[in-house]
Amino acid sequence: MEYRLRRRCRVYLNGNLTQQHAPLFLKQSGNQYQLLQPSGPFFQWCQSESVVVGCSPAKNTLTNTGSDLVNISCIENLEFSIAGSSKRTALSDISCSSAVSGAIKPLDKPCANGLGQLYDIGFNIKGSSFVKYFQ
Repeated sequence: MEYRLRRRCRVYLNGNLTQQHAPLFLKQSGNQYQLLQPSGPFFQWCQSESVVVGCSPAKNTLTNTGSDLVNISCIENLEFSIAGSSKRTALSDISCSSAVSGAIKPLDKPCANGLGQLYDIGFNIKGSSFVKYFQ
């Protein structure tokens, strides 16, 4: 039996995200988005597998599309195709127009016997619900 390596894309968090304004990597579930969790020190996708990348806050867009959210598909190594294009794009060329910044969303939930209030910390992405990072 012949052994073949499947083509894949592996993005190391410390090393491959060298662009000045790296995007968020998101997982879509219906019309909701969640931050993608890495597999240890890297993200990994099989060839043709898609992931959503996005920029926060509003008016922060992906430099090569002008959109705040876009699907990208793994070709191999650090090369992806952007939805709507068959062109190979290096991961280092997929970046936001400015630094991604978080947001604080107050919740209507008191804590500490009514002396405090809970907040969600996450990201506001235009056209999407709040992407929660933690509470």
